[in-house]
Amino acid sequence: MLPADHPSLTIECLRELLTSDNEALQVEAVRAVRESGLEEKNEILFRTALNSDVSPAVRAEATVGLNADNPQRVVELVELAGSDDGIMRREALRSLYGVPLSVRQQESLNSAAASDGDEVFMLRRLTNPSVESERPSHDDLDRWLNEVPNSGDAAAGQRVFFHPRLANCGGCHRVAGRGESIGPELTYIARSMDRRKLLETIQQPSREIAPH
Repeated sequence: MLPADHPSLTIECLRELLTSDNEALQVEAVRAVRESGLEEKNEILFRTALNSDVSPAVRAEATVGLNADNPQRVVELVELAGSDDGIMRREALRSLYGVPLSVRQQESLNSAAASDGDEVFMLRRLTNPSVESERPSHDDLDRWLNEVPNSGDAAAGQRVFFHPRLANCGGCHRVAGRGESIGPELTYIARSMDRRKLLETIQQPSREIAPH
């Protein structure tokens, strides 16, 4: 995998990869755009996120990189949060985290809310940040083990891992060649830790490793 700043990954090359029939190539192209310093980055990501002709997986990857500091982009994210596709709804809600919303925008999100428990929580968190206090404390691992399902959506987890408005774990950790090398490399972490230990390192990352 080429780094996002590799000279061969020109804007023309990335645009061409985004029109490929290969979804895996499209996903990698979107990720490269997200990590790049291209002036056209935000335009490309928004066009991809709004393009119903590409798969939800590709559009979701583009949504992760959207800059919600622009009021017009917030309008478009609210629109995406009303999508019929669950993947797009959840990624748009994640990208709106911490963004001030107008009463009208909140009403629009409420009217589009699904019955999915995760989506309901994400929506409540947007309009009332205090709901975070309903979650278990960081040191209550037994409760976290009960609340976190044994199986999950690996693709969604990867998007959260690299999401700049959420965990942004990739800002310190590297996985499969992507991310930074400030903290431990995590590609094969599941081979050396059980579920409880993994949860502990997520909830209490400095418990055994001194902060930098």
